[in-house]
Amino acid sequence: MDNKSAIPYLEKATMLKPRIYSAFKNLGCSYLQTQNYEKALDCFAKSVENFPANPGAQYSFAETLDKHFKRYDQALVHYEKVIEIFEKEKVMVDRRYSDTFNNLGNIYESIKRDKEKANELYKLADKHKLSFFN
Repeated sequence: MDNKSAIPYLEKATMLKPRIYSAFKNLGCSYLQTQNYEKALDCFAKSVENFPANPGAQYSFAETLDKHFKRYDQALVHYEKVIEIFEKEKVMVDRRYSDTFNNLGNIYESIKRDKEKANELYKLADKHKLSFFN
């Protein structure tokens, strides 16, 4: 089933089972794939509301704010929450952890014009990327 065809089923799933994170994640990703960025953002916002301690929910929301809406200050807040959750909860680290540092570095370098902070974040991204693959 393609993303466009899946959307009505995923919308129903989020209404019937609002406590299931994967329904929101899959719906938001389907909206992104069909270039319906507003609905993706709304979906990921609901995901953050329903699952605030889920690093995937925070990451998807931050990345959508960053990449599709250029709302960098809001994205920074949610990227930082991803790091906080991984560090506080000791949840299983995945690629989003290193990607978060990289995305933060991009914002600090390009938008905030803070090359020093960006380089610190890029180093952390590399460090965590290496530890994930070893």
